[in-house]
Amino acid sequence: MMAGIKVRTRLALGFGALLALMLLVVAVAFAALRQAGIQASVLARQDLALVSAAFAMQAAQATESALEVRCRIDRVHAVRSTRHTW
Repeated sequence: MMAGIKVRTRLALGFGALLALMLLVVAVAFAALRQAGIQASVLARQDLALVSAAFAMQAAQATESALEVRCRIDRVHAVRSTRHTW
């Protein structure tokens, strides 16, 4: 079958097939990279929401701690002021 085809034609067919395979690999890689970018974007949005929630929780905890410290200081001041009134 290939015996009747010139060497030049066989080489052209071989390189053409190689080029077609390379283009197929590039197309598959491009599609995979695009899908990876979409997944990264989704994960980034989810992580951003989690980080925001964590910061909100940390801020609430800091506010709560500050209020507790303030109450303790007020109690200490109240105890000291009652000691001085004797």
